[in-house]
Amino acid sequence: MLKPTIQSLLILGFIYTFKVFDLVYVMTSGGPVNATQMMSTYSYKQSFELFKYSDGAAIANVLLVILMVFAIIYVKYAYWEEAAEK
Repeated sequence: MLKPTIQSLLILGFIYTFKVFDLVYVMTSGGPVNATQMMSTYSYKQSFELFKYSDGAAIANVLLVILMVFAIIYVKYAYWEEAAEK
């Protein structure tokens, strides 16, 4: 009975994990030897610290595509669950 709830939490947790920028940037700025570097902080670093705007935009677009795929999976799953209840 907990399977639908756990699956929803896993997908949403994965999506929300990619959105964490402020905590990582404020606390470590990517950390020692890039230990806490994420795609969002790497995109920011490329764009605004190294002035490679095209690289930063490309990284942000890849991040968008990854999150879009998981968002579509979540919406399809939610629709499938709702249709199964009827």
